[in-house]
Amino acid sequence: MAELSDGALPIIELPDTYHHMSFDDPLAMSAAIRGLVLARLQEDQLNRGS
Repeated sequence: MAELSDGALPIIELPDTYHHMSFDDPLAMSAAIRGLVLARLQEDQLNRGS
């Protein structure tokens, strides 16, 4: 995926999870989603400030 997106998309790996990440490790899945959302919000704030 990193090659396909040319580095434009964040790549997050959840260890010991497989196809059904939300069932394999729901806390890791929610933490990853939270991190993505917070990073995006921070990026938007920085872009608005410049």
